[in-house]
Amino acid sequence: MPAIPTVTRYRFLIAFAFLIPALAALAILASTLLKGEKVRQLVINSLNERLLVPVEAGDISLTLLHSFPDVSVVLNDLKIKPKKGLSGDPGLLSARRISLRMGLFGFLTGNYTIKKLVVEEAVVKLWQGPENRVNYLIFKSSIKNSDSPVSFEIKSLSLVHCTIAWIDQNQHINLNFGLPRAEIRARSEGAKIHLRINLTTLPGPLHMGTADYSPAAGLDLISAITIDNTAKKCTLSETSFRFAGINGSIAGMIGFGRSAQDIALNFTVADAPVRQLLTALPAALFTRMKDYKLTGVLSANATLSGKWGKHVTPSFFGDFSLRDARLTDTPSGNALDAVNVSGKIELPFNGIPKIELTRFAAKSGQGRIAGSAGMIGFNNPVIHLKLSADIDLAGLGGFLPETINEATGRLAGEIEYKGDISGRNLAVTSSGSFILRDAAFTLAPGSGKISALNAQVSFDNGRVYIDKMKAQLGETDISINGYLVNLAAYLLNADQPLDGNLNISSANFRLEDALLLPANMSDTITQAGLFPKMVKFKADIGLKKFSFRKFTAENAQGNFTLTDNVMRTNNLKFDALGGSVEANGLINSRYNDHAALICNARLNNVDIRRLFYEFNDFGQSELQSRHISGRGDATVQLSATLGTDLVVDAASVKAVADVEIRNGELRNFEPLQELSRFLSEDQLMNLKFSTLRNRIEITDQTVIIPEMEVQTSALNLKGYGAHTFDNAIDYHFSVRTSELRKNRRRNPPPPTAIEDDGLGQTRLFLHMTGTVDNPEIAYDKKAVVNKIATDFQLQKLELRNAIRQEFSRNKPGPDPQKAKKQTQFQIEWDEDNK
Repeated sequence: MPAIPTVTRYRFLIAFAFLIPALAALAILASTLLKGEKVRQLVINSLNERLLVPVEAGDISLTLLHSFPDVSVVLNDLKIKPKKGLSGDPGLLSARRISLRMGLFGFLTGNYTIKKLVVEEAVVKLWQGPENRVNYLIFKSSIKNSDSPVSFEIKSLSLVHCTIAWIDQNQHINLNFGLPRAEIRARSEGAKIHLRINLTTLPGPLHMGTADYSPAAGLDLISAITIDNTAKKCTLSETSFRFAGINGSIAGMIGFGRSAQDIALNFTVADAPVRQLLTALPAALFTRMKDYKLTGVLSANATLSGKWGKHVTPSFFGDFSLRDARLTDTPSGNALDAVNVSGKIELPFNGIPKIELTRFAAKSGQGRIAGSAGMIGFNNPVIHLKLSADIDLAGLGGFLPETINEATGRLAGEIEYKGDISGRNLAVTSSGSFILRDAAFTLAPGSGKISALNAQVSFDNGRVYIDKMKAQLGETDISINGYLVNLAAYLLNADQPLDGNLNISSANFRLEDALLLPANMSDTITQAGLFPKMVKFKADIGLKKFSFRKFTAENAQGNFTLTDNVMRTNNLKFDALGGSVEANGLINSRYNDHAALICNARLNNVDIRRLFYEFNDFGQSELQSRHISGRGDATVQLSATLGTDLVVDAASVKAVADVEIRNGELRNFEPLQELSRFLSEDQLMNLKFSTLRNRIEITDQTVIIPEMEVQTSALNLKGYGAHTFDNAIDYHFSVRTSELRKNRRRNPPPPTAIEDDGLGQTRLFLHMTGTVDNPEIAYDKKAVVNKIATDFQLQKLELRNAIRQEFSRNKPGPDPQKAKKQTQFQIEWDEDNK
């Protein structure tokens, strides 16, 4: 037999080498085809044995080619629907493809052990709804009498383009994030399970209640985890994450399986770009920072250690630093540069939490700020602040309190402050001082501007001492010295009081300028009355000139107090109306839509015409400044309601004035002109008198004039009556018959309207009614006149009683919803002592 050539032998060996695997592959493929239907059914049956709800798949196939050397049972269009009876609840799982993989050798030998799971394009919805219904408790607690050859020992899980959702309708939580890829591999070693995790998430919506906590960036995570079922702990090593371009690491241990277990984790972030972090984190966490832009580099290190469980929480300790940062107020464009901050956080279990900025520093233009700050406790925190600054206020726009706008000027000083941040015990200790130079600002947009502010202010244990403070408010200049108590608490907390003791002086003080300080007068009144809420003070004033609308005064001196929205003044003296005035009174601003004014005043040798003019004719339009002149003295007791614009409500005026007018003149007083049918018109045009004394009373929009006598060389006129603010009149006059016009003497009046006055003169009685525009004059009968005079005195007495009750100190407190006026003065009537 001839020898086989060498080349031929090699070809035979090569062909045989390929033939054996090919035959094996054909055998495996044949076995797969023969056993495929059986294995597919076994896997489905085994799955359903373990679940409370059946698995539904649109198509089930068995493949070797796509997963070699593993064999895969591929479930296409898989769905896990809600449990029976809960058809309205969402299903747990919907997946385009799930591959359950087993080893080729096991498959060939009938050992169907699923060791790897590949899930593609799946949506997992973990749902909790009303009546504590859930859709994810689908696994049976135990499997009885199972003889299935299929077992599950998952050591590898791959997720590809999946979405995970957590929906809690009871707590209004909706969490949704994508998983473009996730690899979880497991390896057993006795009681230990070693996991390696590599995953990437995509950001999705996260809503809790009405707040949106959706992140703007996904997370990359690589971790090695060891689960020790004997020691009941989970150890993390080689764990790193990347979020919004920021790299960090986590290492440590978490206990499990006990009511209180150990935890010791360390978190580290190094050189993180702050801007990227803030952009990626949920906007809801930074609502108060929405107008600010922060750049810089952040580094942090933190530990979580101790016990955790149902009734215990671990301690948290961390330190952080922010370097080379810049904080910009976006609306104004102002910025703090060269910001460097370092600090630490301590949250011990069963201990007092602390947050400390061990150092902070920043620049603003040519200015600087530096210091330290700390906060102890959360329930009633105490802060400790040290601050030094020399800065231009114009560069701090956007960083100052919201109540301060358009600030300019220079601030320099050093302060140290310690106190309760809630304001209830604020300023346990405080010290320091600052200087304001040429400062200006408004307290709100559209309010009056404070300018030319120069001040030296010092702090000492909760008090703010003001020395040489001068400022300009519109046309008003003002100088203040004294002290304020609890100023910081008042500025930081709306429910905290402010107390003060001040000396105020001014060369020219316009009350209108001071009233422009609130941002919106009507809002201020609606919320807290005319005066700032929670403010009380004592003030001694010295005003060289004072004005409010038409009223002007000079050399005003006195003291004011403000307590519970009631301003009182005592011993107020000033030169005004061409004479001098002494007064005391109050403005009660406890009502929401108005204030009550009470005033007792003594006017000495004042110009009567100026009195009526500067006080707007006391709210009535009948007897006006153009009608009257002379000089006089008066004692006035008045109450009225002030509207939100500080205008007197005419309907509310109640007043009693004991008046003495000297060298007086009543000119062109319309009601008297109507007597021209009986008396000479020349006599009525200008009634001059040397002295007139009377008590005038005003109530219910009616001026009541008691009986008085006007004696001139040409006329003797007696009368009394009432005149309403809407010009209804009711006057009773008597004149000497000798003074009647000649045509009236030829037509004598009836005897009942004439009486002898006992001095050899007869008097004629007249009655004027109607209105000023349409008066009606008739003869008055003497008997009627006497009765009316008696009734008039009774009406006056009732009026005094009504006003006395109005002013009474013992009057019950008002119902804030119903009361319109409140007074606290007692009027003493001269006639009561007679």
